[in-house]
Amino acid sequence: MSMFKSKSGLGLKLSSTQWSIHAGAQKLIKNNGFADKDSLLPAGAIFTLSSASTDNTIPDCWVGARIFQTYIPDKSVLVDSTGVLNKAEAESKITAFKQQMDKSLDNYEIVMMGLEGIESNPSKFDESSEQITGKEGKYKLGRNFDKSSKYDLQTGSTGADRSDLDIIGRADEGLIDWGFKADVDGNITITKNGATVETLNKTQKVATNAEVKDVNAQTKILDNFVSALDRNLGSDRSGRSWYNEGFEVHMIENKYAVQLGFDKDHEPQRSNALNIQANGKLQNRQDMYNGDSSTLKEKARTYRFQISPRTTAAEGASHNVAWIGNFGDVEIFMPGIQHLMQSKLFVTSNTTVMDLN
Repeated sequence: MSMFKSKSGLGLKLSSTQWSIHAGAQKLIKNNGFADKDSLLPAGAIFTLSSASTDNTIPDCWVGARIFQTYIPDKSVLVDSTGVLNKAEAESKITAFKQQMDKSLDNYEIVMMGLEGIESNPSKFDESSEQITGKEGKYKLGRNFDKSSKYDLQTGSTGADRSDLDIIGRADEGLIDWGFKADVDGNITITKNGATVETLNKTQKVATNAEVKDVNAQTKILDNFVSALDRNLGSDRSGRSWYNEGFEVHMIENKYAVQLGFDKDHEPQRSNALNIQANGKLQNRQDMYNGDSSTLKEKARTYRFQISPRTTAAEGASHNVAWIGNFGDVEIFMPGIQHLMQSKLFVTSNTTVMDLN
């Protein structure tokens, strides 16, 4: 499994027309490490999140899998074929994983992470923040959030306020059938979709073809195949080895990737009001944008939108975070998936959008 972007940059663009330009707000964020003047969003303000589907300044964000599955062309030659697949079974197993991968990724959602105080360092934010919104969100940071639908992105909604991600693109390079066949003369013929790409004689163990070397580096299939064979055994009257085992094994390879974002044909952006309870504690009007370091955790909050740690698909509940699917009985995870699409950090102080008036 891997994640990749078409270019550098954040996978979510956070925008609003209600960033605070108050002198106190600008002083607060500047003194705490934020160079971006659009960094303090009052509670209750309307925000919008965009992905690459509607903004070409945002990188395309992909999750990809390089899948390998071995099979035996004719299982009847084996004394015990328990756990061994034929070609049709191997292809079916790959298809099942891709379908599960699609379902899992399509049900990840965009959530808001947060912490008390102001933190401009993304790495430190990662260490201390907790999930506030979404299916597994606490909906609390110092005090309980208002859970009405007019605030935050909503799990299970179908409108612009919905939190779930969409699969907006796919890339499938198709199935490649690698063959490894040893004959009784000790030669090993390596094929790709039936065409020979390299042949090793009875004394050779290492491939020179770049593609074969890459596949072997990922799977060790050639190394294991050679090690399992009986080669160059026995000797004739001239002392030359004569016995070589003949056998054949195949491996299906499939490179598959999906692009995540917001479907441009169905609510291409996500938007709602920032929770009215997302701000810090206000003592009085003179206390607005209080930057006293001794009370900053009480007065201010730092947030970020990003992919949820876990899929909302029903199957995800029984697996650890970052689960993508099962390949047979093996759990597959994509560590760090929450960072593939994330917004910039932003701050709320002890103000609401009403204070703009």
